[in-house]
Amino acid sequence: MTVEATLERAAPSPLPQRWKFWATTFWAVAGVATFMVVGAVWMFALAVFVDAEPEPSMEHYQALLRSHQALEAAGFGVAAVCGFGVLALAIRLTGLGIPEYLGLIRPRARDLGVGLVGLITIYIVFWLIFYLVGNSPSRYAVSLYRDALTNGSLPMLLLGIVVAAPLGEELLIRGFLFRGWAASWLGPAGAIVLTALVWTFLHTQYDWLVLSQIFCIGLLYGWVRRRSGSTTATMILHAGQNAWSFAFFLLLDRLGLIAGA
Repeated sequence: MTVEATLERAAPSPLPQRWKFWATTFWAVAGVATFMVVGAVWMFALAVFVDAEPEPSMEHYQALLRSHQALEAAGFGVAAVCGFGVLALAIRLTGLGIPEYLGLIRPRARDLGVGLVGLITIYIVFWLIFYLVGNSPSRYAVSLYRDALTNGSLPMLLLGIVVAAPLGEELLIRGFLFRGWAASWLGPAGAIVLTALVWTFLHTQYDWLVLSQIFCIGLLYGWVRRRSGSTTATMILHAGQNAWSFAFFLLLDRLGLIAGA
């Protein structure tokens, strides 16, 4: 055996260029679990070290959070950084850069335009369905909005809906999960469907009709991700969708059109 052949056999195998189905799923679950654990520990510490008169009731704890919104937001940020750190480690082990792996590239205006047309179409179709079945606005959304309006946390709610949710959800779902699942036996089409299902599962506080709309939007975002190669494109569309939904809901509420919801 030649020296070259010996060195070739002794050389370590190259790092995977992307994780496949089960490894991608494992790393994603680990990242979400890290986010949840760090967030829970932070909130527990908030309750222990800040609360002068602790009471074992959910109402008391919710009041505590409302009175320390900056600490609550900081805890969310720390938890999000830790959760993303797990995904960053997974990406690092592939030998690829984070922007390349997650598709954090500048989107083309054409892809954003196609996505926007798709969003408008889905909204028009479901508005018609909502009208025909007499579906009222989600009680969850009504309660969330009015609670935020009452306790003065409306700006924080808007920040979470328009910035935090699109950024975090798209990085995880259309960024990390789509990249690994599309490279597996699922293929791109299967990854589009499965990521849409996962995204829908994250919104189970809504009724089945709204969940159907969310699933359709998830399919659209997956298709845009596949077409453009850009998770940044789906982030922009997601943020715009949430901002529009919030503004439209605010308008309806101000006009008194959801008073009975």
